[in-house]
Amino acid sequence: MFKFKVDFVKEDGSCDSVTISAMSLTDAASQVEKLGKGKVYETVVCDKEDFIRSTRWNTQDYIRFFLDKHDYPRFQDEFRERPLRAWMQETQGYSAEWCNKCVRGYMADGRIVFFRGEHYGAYSGVNDSLMSTLYRRYLDYLGYEAKAPVFYNGLYRGLPGEEWKPILRYDDEEEEWCIV
Repeated sequence: MFKFKVDFVKEDGSCDSVTISAMSLTDAASQVEKLGKGKVYETVVCDKEDFIRSTRWNTQDYIRFFLDKHDYPRFQDEFRERPLRAWMQETQGYSAEWCNKCVRGYMADGRIVFFRGEHYGAYSGVNDSLMSTLYRRYLDYLGYEAKAPVFYNGLYRGLPGEEWKPILRYDDEEEEWCIV
């Protein structure tokens, strides 16, 4: 028996998650749908140690993601040494043109970063639901003892290997994006 974290969309359109004990991912998703909770859109192993063992961290100790065609975050869970765009094309079947325009990002200790396209610009579509989904996933991956993340949006391009400076930072008190 394994524990799975199942994210789902409720009938009112909001997102939620539940932890299910099951023998397989399929069984966990089926249990959620039988409970009438809503449509399952992502299922992941819940245990942080299992996550680390399954090598979802890329070589820079970031968790990389992109927003799929339904604006749901998908995480690079294999071939972590590959650049995200190459991985998306090779394993997910997205075109190079789409990959160069889509929203991508990463999570690292203390930050969640979004950017759009090959110029790493800010993404105007970040909303509370997306931030909440990524925050829950951040806690799942890094543990509840991890420091609270700061959300950033857009990056000033720098040299490969150095940390690129963010353009915008989300101000929790003002509930708006501010120039860094």
